[in-house]
Amino acid sequence: MAKDGINSIRVKSESEYKIEVNDNGECIVFDMRDLGMTSRIMKMYEEIDALNKRLEAEAAEIDARPDTEENEAFSKNQADGLLLIERFYAESRKVMDTFLGENACQKIFGDKNYVDMFDDLIEQLKPHFEKMGLNAKAIRERTSAKYAPNRAERRAMK
Repeated sequence: MAKDGINSIRVKSESEYKIEVNDNGECIVFDMRDLGMTSRIMKMYEEIDALNKRLEAEAAEIDARPDTEENEAFSKNQADGLLLIERFYAESRKVMDTFLGENACQKIFGDKNYVDMFDDLIEQLKPHFEKMGLNAKAIRERTSAKYAPNRAERRAMK
């Protein structure tokens, strides 16, 4: 019976792949049956590329304009550059979380950002992706086999 009179169900997957990401025992979880995983990873790469291009364009605009003294510590261009970098990392974390799961980047990196953090993460994830069989070809084949429009074709693909 549900608590407070609310009925509920939970569908659990037998195909979850968990990776512990910090010393607190927090994990990120991938469901290997999730058909949306391929599109999320592709979208993540596309959005990160777009963020990088926007960062480069906005940084070039800042660098091209005349600079003024903002305060004793930073010039106007330096302050705007720092804000640009801060925004870039905040947006990049959101994009990465669309694939890795809610608050995954916070679990992994905490409050720290550094230049190669996402490259380091992807490098560390590669062996896990291989164990999961997470590559575009394998996922495409599994998806086609399961959802082929004709059952005979589906059976032939197994």
